[in-house]
Amino acid sequence: MSCLCECDATLLPVTDKKVGIDVGIKDLFVTSDGFKSGNPRHTAEYAAKLAKYQRRLAKKKLGSKNRLKAKRKVARIHAKM
Repeated sequence: MSCLCECDATLLPVTDKKVGIDVGIKDLFVTSDGFKSGNPRHTAEYAAKLAKYQRRLAKKKLGSKNRLKAKRKVARIHAKM
């Protein structure tokens, strides 16, 4: 997992507080303080559509124009995920 964020660097006060983060399936992450983030499950939204278009792609003849079109549809769904 990778996270990218843009922010201005500012100095914060020094404290002795430490927090552990646990990444999971049910909740996206849980901290040692007890905060749970929930899991938005963005991929579940497209799972059925992806499976349908992958089945259609598998039935197309290699090298055909229709296979190329089906391949693009599958790639578009992967990009949305």
